[in-house]
Amino acid sequence: MHFADMVVDAAHGHVFISGGSGSDSLLVTDLDGNTVATIPSEPGATSLALSGDGGTLYAALTDGDAISVIDTGTLKETARDDTGSGTHPASLAVAGGRVWFGYGTAGAGAIGSLDVSGAGPDAVALDQDPAGTWAGAPLLATRPGQIGSSGVLVAGVQGADAADFAVFDVSSGAAERTASTTLAMTGLAQFAVTADGKDVLIGRLGQHLTTSDYRTSDLAPDPDGYGRWFYPTAVGVAPDGAMVLSQSDHLLEIYRPDNATPMNYFAGPDFSHFADRGVAWDPDGSRLFVVTVDNASGQPTLRVVKGPEVAITDAYGTMGSVVRPGEAVTGWLRIVTEGTPFVSTVAHVTRIDSAHPDGVALPDPLYTAISGRAGYFSFSDTPPAEGKYTYRFVYTGDASHQPADGSFDATVAKGVPFLALTAPAKSGRAVPLTIPGHLFTGPYAAGEVVHVTRTDAAHPKGTALKDAPLAADGTFTIADTPTVGAANTYTVTYPGDSANKAASGSATVQVSRAATALKVSANAKTYAYHAQATVTAHLGTTYNSHTVAVYAQRSGSGKKTLIKSGKVDAHGNLVVHYKLTHNTTFTAAFTGDYRYAPATATVSVAVHAKVIDSLRLYDHSTHIGGHLYRVYIRDAPPAPQFMATIAPVDVGKCVYVTLQRLRSGHWRTVSTSACQTPGGGSAIVDNLPWKGMANGARYRIRAHYVHDSTHLGNLNAYGSWQYLTITPHPA
Repeated sequence: MHFADMVVDAAHGHVFISGGSGSDSLLVTDLDGNTVATIPSEPGATSLALSGDGGTLYAALTDGDAISVIDTGTLKETARDDTGSGTHPASLAVAGGRVWFGYGTAGAGAIGSLDVSGAGPDAVALDQDPAGTWAGAPLLATRPGQIGSSGVLVAGVQGADAADFAVFDVSSGAAERTASTTLAMTGLAQFAVTADGKDVLIGRLGQHLTTSDYRTSDLAPDPDGYGRWFYPTAVGVAPDGAMVLSQSDHLLEIYRPDNATPMNYFAGPDFSHFADRGVAWDPDGSRLFVVTVDNASGQPTLRVVKGPEVAITDAYGTMGSVVRPGEAVTGWLRIVTEGTPFVSTVAHVTRIDSAHPDGVALPDPLYTAISGRAGYFSFSDTPPAEGKYTYRFVYTGDASHQPADGSFDATVAKGVPFLALTAPAKSGRAVPLTIPGHLFTGPYAAGEVVHVTRTDAAHPKGTALKDAPLAADGTFTIADTPTVGAANTYTVTYPGDSANKAASGSATVQVSRAATALKVSANAKTYAYHAQATVTAHLGTTYNSHTVAVYAQRSGSGKKTLIKSGKVDAHGNLVVHYKLTHNTTFTAAFTGDYRYAPATATVSVAVHAKVIDSLRLYDHSTHIGGHLYRVYIRDAPPAPQFMATIAPVDVGKCVYVTLQRLRSGHWRTVSTSACQTPGGGSAIVDNLPWKGMANGARYRIRAHYVHDSTHLGNLNAYGSWQYLTITPHPA
């Protein structure tokens, strides 16, 4: 089966469907799409049209070169008017009391007419547009709902890359051309005249952004048109002005004549497309008949869309909300239509929760109109307890508008207040202090208070202050006069109420303290290695603490060592003793008390390194001039050795050794070594140059430690002179 055209006979409850060239019958269905009958022997029935009274169906027989006249009551052909051999009539329109038909072949199209008031060969008139040149049999269209009486006839035909259109006034029975144009376009399949006859709607394949509204008066684009574009497969206009336009192979949009936004949609099945000229209206607008074609098999299917002018109702609901116990949930459902103004504005609301999964009906919401085509339903409800609720709106719709629904969620839960304190960073001791606070997420009931606790050095576990009244907006003020210096922390707590959870917050104020004098001194500036320093810390006036701690920190160490901590004596002194091995810094520290601030003081002392000198491998000892001499025998092994040990270990890099000889009662330097770096055990060992030393002469030797720039832990130091003499080897 193939499809060419269809018309709706509402009076008899029939839809007539033709199959086009190659077919030989007409299919008749009822208004639900069920087959009623087949009208046989209608070769190549293509275009169909009803008479003005609906009693007659005209069918253009493309393969029969005739127009068939069929009684719509009996479904029988009553006449067949010959249009001439090779005319191939392809399109029909009833206007001006005549049946107009487009006929011809490629390159030779024309317009003819059939006088329905007479019979016989003179009833058919060909070439009724002698001034026109048509590239094929033109398609024809006239106003819907004005069958027989409309005087507007529009003709159009697709050429190679353009389409020619013309408008005729046929009210006199003759075709008077009133306008014409050529549009650069392809794919012309159908066009339609609007119900008021002012515009013709022309689809343009591949040119969707081009206007489809052209005035019938001059075929110029209508600036007052809505600029609806459509895919040129299917277009239909209902008598009341409603329009159906194909937007793609499988989407139809339905419009009101006064609105450029669709009021309804129809989507064809997947893997199919709309047939050319495959839409038709029931004259009362209650049904839309649509023919879709399966892409694979090519099989056409009639589909009946009921209520196409029952406009879609778009619904927009409130977003979810959170309220506290005892507070009302408010919500709304906004409804918008592109159809006629709303008639019925009734909606229902149901509250759903875990205890009522089927919902509890609430009073119908109040409707407020924004315009004829938009408004909203609003309601207010106080849920019975904490928990999660869903509110479902249902707009019932009316004869011209589809129902719509929406829902939103609401959570009933105690508020989670946020407590903020605006406290100064500092304040004077014994000076009145005010701290504003705000407990957000109010309001709060009269009589509510916040509890205040102050924690300070004298009250480490806190002490309660007077409760602060809470204003309805959650603001409050803390008043206090702190008597203890240092950090005073104010902690505010709200115990919660029936609508709010508990909350707390804190702020710390540094309360000023007086300064006290603190000094530290040592009994010397420099000390020998392992000497004991006496360090005295002196503390001035304080309030409730008289404790001082003394620390020692040797040079090069990042750690302080506590020497002593204790109360000062009646004179404010704390004396400590400390044995020194390195340059040392002493720090006295007072941690502060309720009224006096912490204080520190330092003193640094220097400590000499210790050099221990000795002579080794000598033969025997003797005393000369009050000094102990080590006696070495010439050439008796081993050779004399000098050893110097430095304390503390590894205090530096350079040790110098000086050798002197007694001449004429004076010690004269014989040699001084280069810098020597102590080895293991922080010592150096030198062999004496005894071959250059005279027998019987007196010598002395010692080491000198000199720190460098990277070893500042100790001061320079000298060892003690070591005395020696050399005697000849006995013969």
